[in-house]
Amino acid sequence: MPNFAKPQSLNRYSYVSDSPASRVDPSGHCDESIPPGDRGADACWRAYSQASEQLGSGYIQGLSTWSQGRLEWLMFWLSAGVRFVAGGGSVDDGWGHNYATESWTADDIGLVLDAFVRVAGTFGTGATQGMLGVGTTGLPGHLDFYKIEGNKNTHYNPFTNAVLVSSTIRDRVTDPTEVVLHELGHAADWHSGYGKPYSYSYPGDWLNAAGWECQDVFCSTVSQSAAGQAGVASIGGLKNPQEDFADMFVWYIETQGAGTGRMSSDTPVSGDKPDRTLALEALMVDQWGAHLP
Repeated sequence: MPNFAKPQSLNRYSYVSDSPASRVDPSGHCDESIPPGDRGADACWRAYSQASEQLGSGYIQGLSTWSQGRLEWLMFWLSAGVRFVAGGGSVDDGWGHNYATESWTADDIGLVLDAFVRVAGTFGTGATQGMLGVGTTGLPGHLDFYKIEGNKNTHYNPFTNAVLVSSTIRDRVTDPTEVVLHELGHAADWHSGYGKPYSYSYPGDWLNAAGWECQDVFCSTVSQSAAGQAGVASIGGLKNPQEDFADMFVWYIETQGAGTGRMSSDTPVSGDKPDRTLALEALMVDQWGAHLP
């Protein structure tokens, strides 16, 4: 496994960084200064074996190119309850639609993992577990990922805490990680509202900050102040606070947190609004104990 901090490791034709007298490589993926044959002390081998065991043999070839740190980060989230569901079946989206599922690849898993890196790097690991429903602090204790066939939209099922990732996600957007971030924003929205979206709580911080005018849980109109703001999300022309919250979640991570430092051209710009920013920060700190950047 290449370690970019050690240029010699990029030479795939050298064995244990050209130090065979003092190093061994029982896994074929990294070298360790340990007694020969002591696999238990080879952290790289251990992480690789555990990840492959949990995910299945189909991932081994792809995972073999991952660094030890990336494998250990994957293992952390697998242990916390993140699950990549095998393909070949079908999944319900929670709204009466069924989709055929495909098998995951290491690249696909890496895409999801990158989204977790950005969320946890912005709000902290503990807060991320709680708001996404995994780990010891989150409910239901697992977050399932399905890869769905065809030219379908990636979306979140709040009733099963599952994200359905389109198999064509890379072909449709500039930064597909932002699409996954958007769906994680929906998960955070639902978990923050205890059974319904926090963004629909009325009267509530989000509705007040964004200027939504709602009746019951459906928002069909938006106030003049919000209507004048660029990037207010809509679905078929119907203004929707859930989409607004998810877009703001992405904006905050990408521009204020551990994201790329920019938003891709494909993601609506719902952020950069002081009231929304303060409402999101208050939610993350007060409810999830986040450590803000």
